[in-house]
Amino acid sequence: MTTATSSVGPWATHTMLAWERHQIGLSIAEVADKLNMTRVEVAAWEDGDALPSLLDLELLADLYLCPVGHFFLDSPPMGGIAALDFRGLDKSKADSLSYEPRRRLRQFLRLVELATSWLRQMGQPWDVSLPAIQLDASITSVAATAVRALGIDWDVRSNWTSSEDAFAGWRDAVERQRIFVFSLTLPAGQVRGASVWQPDGPPAILVNHSDIEYATGRLFTLLHEYAHLLLRRSGLVCDFRGQPEAAAVETFANRFAAEAIVPTSAFRDRLAATHLEGYRDWWTERQLDTLRETFHASRDTVAIILETLSLAPAGYYRDRRAAWDRRRVFGRGGQGSRQTKPQRRYRELGAAMSTLLVSAAGQESISKLDIAEALDMRLARLPDFATAARVQQH
Repeated sequence: MTTATSSVGPWATHTMLAWERHQIGLSIAEVADKLNMTRVEVAAWEDGDALPSLLDLELLADLYLCPVGHFFLDSPPMGGIAALDFRGLDKSKADSLSYEPRRRLRQFLRLVELATSWLRQMGQPWDVSLPAIQLDASITSVAATAVRALGIDWDVRSNWTSSEDAFAGWRDAVERQRIFVFSLTLPAGQVRGASVWQPDGPPAILVNHSDIEYATGRLFTLLHEYAHLLLRRSGLVCDFRGQPEAAAVETFANRFAAEAIVPTSAFRDRLAATHLEGYRDWWTERQLDTLRETFHASRDTVAIILETLSLAPAGYYRDRRAAWDRRRVFGRGGQGSRQTKPQRRYRELGAAMSTLLVSAAGQESISKLDIAEALDMRLARLPDFATAARVQQH
């Protein structure tokens, strides 16, 4: 499949071939297997001893989820998956992140790239007014202010009959602040979420739809990543623990999310109502579930609050989170299995991106290939998608 044997030539840069492979988390053997080639052939491309054909490059671009043009650069591009900081993951996860989550992270960034391009081409300003907060700010005060700005009061919460309703309500409120929220499926227990806010693009949040706690876990992730945007510390890929140098940011984001979902005063009332006041070395999962049920909160939320209020030992949340990550998914699932593909794609893209996609599809100047890529369906299904979007938004 190679066109020539040469160490020099006006063709793909061998160092970029290796860089893109590393970014997506594949070994030479895995690439060779997926392309039905030998390891020697793939290694020769990256060593500069052979030149891949254009077809080879197109196959690699599909596998690595990058533009073919990246292979012709002299150095890695600014932005893209390189802009995502993996310090928000536990170090063992960051070092061993597999192909599937890396592929999904690239899809997330590609969707943000498309949204940015479409907004420019259509001449639509995308002004975002989010306050910038400091890491030493009062979490109680910051969370209360943010919740008010999002319009989530107790009257709104009282209308939610399920955790799915709660997640949808918070997601709509965040998107009304002109933040794209994507809910893509990643392997459970690896990446919980990510956020990005490039200077020349709109802010965006990624939530893992396969969260171990389903909708309650997704809600916690959403507000955790929202805190990153408020802190102007976006670009982190998170599992809520993080490496030591990111621990302070992750802890702040965790506590912000917990306080927003379950204000401390309301939590104290719940403790009293359930006769669960007082310190415990160990809280059972039944007790955690009793405390969280009226708030549509995750076990993450309750564990963090208990530790923050010194009702559990230091390190309690960290230990419980590690144990939960080793488990199968628990909680109550959503309705994804009964959704049509247009409905499922709307759920993945969210209201903001879906609305933008439908508008962009009506513009002659915008590539139909890009529309189809974001739609992840044949363009013939666009009317079905537009209908699904209208129904969901009303």
